[in-house]
Amino acid sequence: MEKIKFAALAILGIFLSQSGSAQSVAEVKNKLQGTWKIHWEETQQVMNQINRTEYQSIPSEQRANFEKNFIGRLWSFQADDNFLLSWVEDTTLQMQATWDVLNNGETIELIVGDNTLRFTIHQIDTQRLVIAPENEPGLFDKYCLFKQ
Repeated sequence: MEKIKFAALAILGIFLSQSGSAQSVAEVKNKLQGTWKIHWEETQQVMNQINRTEYQSIPSEQRANFEKNFIGRLWSFQADDNFLLSWVEDTTLQMQATWDVLNNGETIELIVGDNTLRFTIHQIDTQRLVIAPENEPGLFDKYCLFKQ
């Protein structure tokens, strides 16, 4: 009898953990839907110290180009799982993709043609998103975005 109770509790625990995960993914997808813009100052603040030091050593003209490129980016997560990255100053520059949320709500996946880009979610609420590129982080190891 004890074994049956234990088995029933184990099955219930598995069911609840799986339904909790699905809800978590749904909550994250719901929060992501909409248009986000990179917050330049906060993106610099969330950089790790090594990258921040390297960034500060770059000539000011090159840093100004980074800033101009980053602050004009709009990330649009659409309800139909389409994604659009666009630039405010040049509407002809766009990247279209499809998106999804994986790993119990911890990863954003963008599929652009044959390429897959993944971002680890470090923080998300209804107005602020902090993500880290998994594929090739480069100088900016995290991005801070605010909902528009």
